[in-house]
Amino acid sequence: MAAICPGADRSAGAQGTLPPASGTPGVPGEMRVVEGRVLRGGAGGPEPVASQLVVLHRISSDSAGAVDSLRTPSNGAYRFRYRLQSASAMYIVSSRYAGVAYFTAPLRAARVTGADADLMVYDTATSPFPLSVRGRHFVVAPADSSGWRRVVDVFEVANDSLKTRVAGAGTAGTWSVRLPDGARDPQAGGGDQPPEAVLFGDGQATLTVPFPPGSRQVVFSYGIPAGATIRVPVDQAVGTLEILVEGAGAAVTGGGVTRGEPVAMEGRSFYRFLAQDVPAGSQLTLALSGGAGGGRARTMVLLALALAALAL
Repeated sequence: MAAICPGADRSAGAQGTLPPASGTPGVPGEMRVVEGRVLRGGAGGPEPVASQLVVLHRISSDSAGAVDSLRTPSNGAYRFRYRLQSASAMYIVSSRYAGVAYFTAPLRAARVTGADADLMVYDTATSPFPLSVRGRHFVVAPADSSGWRRVVDVFEVANDSLKTRVAGAGTAGTWSVRLPDGARDPQAGGGDQPPEAVLFGDGQATLTVPFPPGSRQVVFSYGIPAGATIRVPVDQAVGTLEILVEGAGAAVTGGGVTRGEPVAMEGRSFYRFLAQDVPAGSQLTLALSGGAGGGRARTMVLLALALAALAL
């Protein structure tokens, strides 16, 4: 099914830029086919969308643009034949509905049909409705030489409605979360949203792009003081909360957290703390030792570990 993207090129009528090119397996010059439908999600099930503009895009490292386009008939169907320009080019299909651009996953096979080619679109809602946090995985690195620990904070956020949530007038975004007091150098990236989709300010991280039905991974990283007691606000209920702390001397309290068995991943050992159904308004307290260990370069390793924990 289609994914949502915060932008498209101007030919798709949305704002921002297309996703970065990641290449396409195949032989340059070969003919390829993508065939699917534009479907609108609703309470009665998906319905075809007629007269919808659908655009085939080619994205390479030095250029991006529309290859072909068409309007859907009454059954919402579309079909494109195109020639693979090079193995470094990437192809996706987009359609813009109710002001939001929806994209397929990159077209990897020579023939893409059915659910992999379908574009699921939705009506939008600007009035606030809750998004749920199904999971939060908080991975803490050892202290670096400057006395800070790097944290990767992974959220699994879900829109359980049948409408895409968009920012209303006077609102900054579609979802936000408070960061721990004293968090510094916050960054976004590694989840289902590009880094530019997140704004940081006033102790919060705010997702600025539309949020369609379904779940998305939202990932932040930031620094916390190595030897201090850190208070982590839980401003929205969390289904499953997991905290992994690499290195000795960790204690976590609050939110119904219990200490589990230590875990080893990728040759590293972690203290593990778990909680289920953590209510909004809870607060976690992390007491961490300040012993030196890793450094900033460990962030990508932490991210890989956090995503592995989320998958489990």
